[in-house]
Amino acid sequence: MAGAKLNTVIPINRVLDAAPEFKTSIKSWPNGRTTARREWASPRRSWEIEYDGISLAQFQLLETHFNANYGRYGTFQFDDPHTGQTYTVRYDQDELSRKPAKPNTRIYKVRVKLQEVKP
Repeated sequence: MAGAKLNTVIPINRVLDAAPEFKTSIKSWPNGRTTARREWASPRRSWEIEYDGISLAQFQLLETHFNANYGRYGTFQFDDPHTGQTYTVRYDQDELSRKPAKPNTRIYKVRVKLQEVKP
């Protein structure tokens, strides 16, 4: 399951945030001038995904995927639900936690952050 596409583990409820990130180095010179240098040829994308109202069994499927990837160590495929484009990503954290979506139920809310991996 380590390389399994995240979208096939359990359906994604919603994407809270999807953002491009650039890496730029800025150098300040003694005369007050600054220069900028682009470190990456293209942006790296990141996503924050929320699973709201999932059962314990669904959380365990997600946890199995997370564990198979050793947290943020492994990489896997992810289809951006907004664009339909497939990206190679990794988890952005080494911890996966769940919170009750409703008090005194076994319905959970889970948020995960993904980071694109450049070839």
